[in-house]
Amino acid sequence: MFKSRYLLLSFFVLTFWGCASNTPYKIVQDFKQQDIRLIAVMPLENETGDKEAAEILRREILESLYFKGYPKIPLSLIDEQIVLKQKDQVNKESSARMIGSALDVDAVLFCTLQKWKSSLFLVYGSSSVAASFELRSAKTGETLWSTSLGFTKRHVGVTNKRLEGKSLISLEPMAHDIVAEAIATIPDGSESVSSKPPSRKFKLRKWLKPRNDSI
Repeated sequence: MFKSRYLLLSFFVLTFWGCASNTPYKIVQDFKQQDIRLIAVMPLENETGDKEAAEILRREILESLYFKGYPKIPLSLIDEQIVLKQKDQVNKESSARMIGSALDVDAVLFCTLQKWKSSLFLVYGSSSVAASFELRSAKTGETLWSTSLGFTKRHVGVTNKRLEGKSLISLEPMAHDIVAEAIATIPDGSESVSSKPPSRKFKLRKWLKPRNDSI
């Protein structure tokens, strides 16, 4: 009986993760004409109360964008500008324009961490992570791309301690997968390995270091 429940649960998890590959998203038709090269990742809106979780997700976003072909913009530099111009942040639209003006970036990415939790019931456990993403133009503040994802993974354990460990350990890899799924729907940046040479010459911002993957 226990074995049959485990097999059924495994099938459910595999089916769920398989369906997640077709990520729904919205994107403006002229995205490629926007010449988006530099994207600033804003601090997350955190609805979970887990500060460390928000920091983990933000770093994942930064890394995913980098490997997608968008140069890294130091998070500390973004946070510094936010503190300096805090009074100008009325909404996402004005915040995007403010960061764009301060750092000379092309777009600003906002993310809301909606769920980050694990739960236990008898010999069953679950881990859930959900987040929404929104990329806005740093010039106009308009939304260029957006998506929302949520994953839930089930676990089976002999003891509560082992089950709790499985549930907690699963959260960070799930965050990585959510970010990877989301960022995959954004067109490649100009520095992506698979991208063609950029159509125009970009100036190098004084705070931006040349990309060197060998370090």
